[in-house]
Amino acid sequence: MSDIDFETEYRLLMSPANASSASKDSAKRAANSPASSEAKKSHVENTDLKLAFKRKNAEVDQQFFEAVCSALSDIQSDIPSDVTYPGFYGSGFKMGIGWFYARDDESMLWLKSALKRIVEKRIIPDLEVLPYTKISPLRRVVFSVPTIPRLGKDAKSSVLRNIARLNPNLCTNYWRVLRVLPPQGGRHTIIMEIDEGSVSAIESQRCKVFYAFSQVFLSITAKNDTA
Repeated sequence: MSDIDFETEYRLLMSPANASSASKDSAKRAANSPASSEAKKSHVENTDLKLAFKRKNAEVDQQFFEAVCSALSDIQSDIPSDVTYPGFYGSGFKMGIGWFYARDDESMLWLKSALKRIVEKRIIPDLEVLPYTKISPLRRVVFSVPTIPRLGKDAKSSVLRNIARLNPNLCTNYWRVLRVLPPQGGRHTIIMEIDEGSVSAIESQRCKVFYAFSQVFLSITAKNDTA
């Protein structure tokens, strides 16, 4: 039998360490509950509830995306309090294209109407609404480059800059260097992701790009490979 009285036991249970542990256990139980599992299964992605947008003369960036969201928010604020607000599973932009994912048909109708209003009133003059098309994921690429020229502190940026300067035919805007491994045998191994358009361009030149004082061979993962 425990010698700890009720008051002492209560203080121990409510201490930050125990409270945190209890909270984690509770969250874990909720995540693993049958109801939670059913909720995850019940949501199936529906592209009919997705809408894309772009800029007429440029790419969608953070500033433009926020401008569109701000304009939508202003229109949303005019919705009467007794009317259900439109909901969204997500929104964002990728590879120069913006997108919204509406919760239901009513939310999608509101979104289309609001975007049409933004376009017609020229609130954002270069906004153009598009049917949603799935954006191809970036492809993984592995290659090695010589240690000269030296990459410096920001090795990832240096790699991209060196490739872009020597290969002006390639658009590197969407390329992303994931890792630059420590040199071995006078070369760095580079792990990178590139867009599908760049894959086609590189494959047309035998998977080689100019780098430093020669060319380097890029090993490109197949579309169905999982990294």
